[in-house]
Amino acid sequence: MNESIKTSMSGSAQWMRYSAIATMISQGLSLVVSAMVSFQPSSLVSVAIGIALAVLLLQGANAQESYASSGNESELQEGLKKESLYWQIISILMIVVLVILVIAILALIFSGADMLNSLSRGRLF
Repeated sequence: MNESIKTSMSGSAQWMRYSAIATMISQGLSLVVSAMVSFQPSSLVSVAIGIALAVLLLQGANAQESYASSGNESELQEGLKKESLYWQIISILMIVVLVILVIAILALIFSGADMLNSLSRGRLF
């Protein structure tokens, strides 16, 4: 690969690293705030997923940075695999959240329709 591409990869890896570190810090702060307010096991799961994703992104960034400095193509392949896995997991999580959101909206619509029917008949419950 030419030097321009290596320089671009190095710059991209640097921003991947910043993002991963910022995610780790924000997840740590989230865990502290959660523990201070009212600790829920779901917050621990959320933090664990966030940190695992950040570690994956950081590993990808480090491998791509290593490729940019050494030119070793196996480092490039490893970095791109890690980054690809990161985006696959993010996409799957996004789809799961969107499905849950659609189900929740439909549940609210139908429960609201039931409440309106009950009100029109003169009974609320």
